[in-house]
Amino acid sequence: MQNQTERKDFRLRKQDIELLERNAKACGMTHSAYLRQLIQNRPIDHPEIKKLLKELLYEVNRIGNNVNQIAHHINEGFYFKEDRNQLLKEQKELELQVAKIAELLRKPG
Repeated sequence: MQNQTERKDFRLRKQDIELLERNAKACGMTHSAYLRQLIQNRPIDHPEIKKLLKELLYEVNRIGNNVNQIAHHINEGFYFKEDRNQLLKEQKELELQVAKIAELLRKPG
């Protein structure tokens, strides 16, 4: 019966409860699921990191799609400066997302 759960009562300050509620909601998790992930202390499973990784994957997919479109334009003999500017903009967004994840990974505990 390894999956059997037990109830544990503990006290939190009001601001900690509010933070728990906000963070769990932002990650689409119940309070219990959010706390379990934090207690297990696996950085890759950290709710905020999971959310940022999902956003990062979305950005990478968008950039890949734009690279394919630009390659198609070039192969067809068309090249637009706007394509290049859009690609650079998305690259900067990708760099920001990676920096956010790196910052979360550097935080203790």
